[in-house]
Amino acid sequence: MKKIIFFIFQVNIIYSVTTMDFITNELASLRNTKEGIIKLLTMLSNDYKTNSNSYNLNWQLSAMTYFYGDYYVTNNEEKKKVFEVSMNFGKKAVSLNPNGADGHYWLGIAYAKWSEANGILSSLFYADDVLDEMTKTIEIRPDFLWGLALSVRARVYSVAPPWPISVGDRKKAYIDIYQALKHGPTYRLVWKFYAEILIDDGRIKEAKEVIEKALALPIDKRIPLEEEKTIKELLDLKKKIKM
Repeated sequence: MKKIIFFIFQVNIIYSVTTMDFITNELASLRNTKEGIIKLLTMLSNDYKTNSNSYNLNWQLSAMTYFYGDYYVTNNEEKKKVFEVSMNFGKKAVSLNPNGADGHYWLGIAYAKWSEANGILSSLFYADDVLDEMTKTIEIRPDFLWGLALSVRARVYSVAPPWPISVGDRKKAYIDIYQALKHGPTYRLVWKFYAEILIDDGRIKEAKEVIEKALALPIDKRIPLEEEKTIKELLDLKKKIKM
């Protein structure tokens, strides 16, 4: 019986064809503990040994490796190594299927997290790459993951210096985040990105209102760790602007 349950689990995870299916599948809740995500990564890695040219497996490994690094690794040097592995899986996914939104999205996230772990100069260096992968994701699927690809691109436009130094463009940041809110009106992380963009722009009063709205949203029980992290980040923003 246990073998049958494990097989069903494996089929449900590996044959999830979109990120939304993958991260909201109740069996994927394994990632909500360190022990669980190691088990999930082990399962995916074992399948990878005989199926390394699977597009789905490569973006799923990119996604879960990122998740492990972001949520469970505390040492910054170790984070760099984990995010580099996530980048490599993302690059392979994109090479296997250039028209797959999931591959482009997770490669872009891996670029962003690796550069963040390496400091501001690396972040500037990879801004173009993050922007490019999010743009490709949006072109393929504008509503990707509650508008999160749009939100990430908006954040890049907001924090990067403007041309000719980098790709920063505050006007484009607002265009993107407004579109993202249409796709994810109840997704807390989109509202957090919006608050950060407003703070970048010195619109503190509006940022305070957005933070309160984001904190008042109901908890999405399908993604408890993501919700916990976003709420903490919103509370940190609240302290930063002395609400």
